[in-house]
Amino acid sequence: MEERLAPFRERPQDAEQLRKAVMEKLTKVPPTMEHVRDLVMNVRLMLRMLTDVEFTLKEEARADFFAALWYFIEEKDRLSDKLPIFGFKDDYEVVEYVLNKHRSEVERYLSSTRPYLAYWL
Repeated sequence: MEERLAPFRERPQDAEQLRKAVMEKLTKVPPTMEHVRDLVMNVRLMLRMLTDVEFTLKEEARADFFAALWYFIEEKDRLSDKLPIFGFKDDYEVVEYVLNKHRSEVERYLSSTRPYLAYWL
């Protein structure tokens, strides 16, 4: 999974630029399959954690969140997002990997904010 993230670690760590790109991408994601709905919720959580001024995300988690979200935005990653049913499977795997890798940061964030706010952008 790290090899999938590697090219995206070079992308800018500009939270506002990333937020705009993620929000635009989310308008194109049809939440039809369960893994796609989970992906959308997890992308929202990651973006919220990156942009919450009242929360300081550890640097390694921050870098991984940026890379995972840039991967999500890229339409021509391991599996083209235009493939019906399977197009977002690789995005789901990358986002899940990063969230699990930084589970303690996610838990710390969720314990410091109201859960319904964690997914709201």
